[in-house]
Amino acid sequence: MDELLILLVLLMFLKGNKNDFNKTNLQDSFSLNISSTHKKIKILKKISPYFPPDMIPAINKSLFITEKIVKVYETVEFIKKEDNFYDIKVADVNNKNERINYILSTLKREVSYDDAKEIGNGMELILNIDKYKKLASVLKTFLSNPDGINNSNSLEKIIEVMLEGRDEKEKKKITQMVKMFELMQTLDTQKKDSSEDK
Repeated sequence: MDELLILLVLLMFLKGNKNDFNKTNLQDSFSLNISSTHKKIKILKKISPYFPPDMIPAINKSLFITEKIVKVYETVEFIKKEDNFYDIKVADVNNKNERINYILSTLKREVSYDDAKEIGNGMELILNIDKYKKLASVLKTFLSNPDGINNSNSLEKIIEVMLEGRDEKEKKKITQMVKMFELMQTLDTQKKDSSEDK
């Protein structure tokens, strides 16, 4: 009996004040103010822990039912609207690269770095595509010329691309490693030259 009474009180609370009951009010009772109902549900969730313990199960059921009714009502309202359909038109682009560049630039503008990390590695790759393009082009030229390993300028170009976005400490460490590699390479070349002379 108490549960039924609480359910009735909660429904009256959620519905609001109605002074007299007539046909118009009955028709109005089928309309629902979604934002007002959400506010009332939020308030009820905040105050319901302070109700007597034996009332909590009834309040939980009432909230559950009310939230489901609101969701159904929102779905029906969404389906009733005719302007929900967004008709996408094909963009007039000159080539595939222009299409891809537009997509990538839009994603960079619209998606924050934190959101990209949350979405996953694919989105992070898309947002950093420029860096990977540079790295790919440098690697392509580097790999097309096998003697590039001996050329310190080629190595420096690759390192520069890889260091973008890193802090100064990391840059210094990697730069020192490159210098050590160049020194070792020079020493190795000197050893080869001296062994060939013998």
